[in-house]
Amino acid sequence: MQQQFPEEDFVISTISSYKGLQSPFVFLVDMESGDFASREDLWYVSATRATVGLQAFAKNES
Repeated sequence: MQQQFPEEDFVISTISSYKGLQSPFVFLVDMESGDFASREDLWYVSATRATVGLQAFAKNES
């Protein structure tokens, strides 16, 4: 079963402003910058917004 999602449902937001909301898919980008890497509360809030899929992107520092 495939689900179709309208293009107008694409939202760019900060983690703090999306707290309490949900989305079928969440893409986390630039995870290594700012407070994100060290704050467990931001990790929790961002990872629990997705109802179908979650993708996280960070630099590979090797």
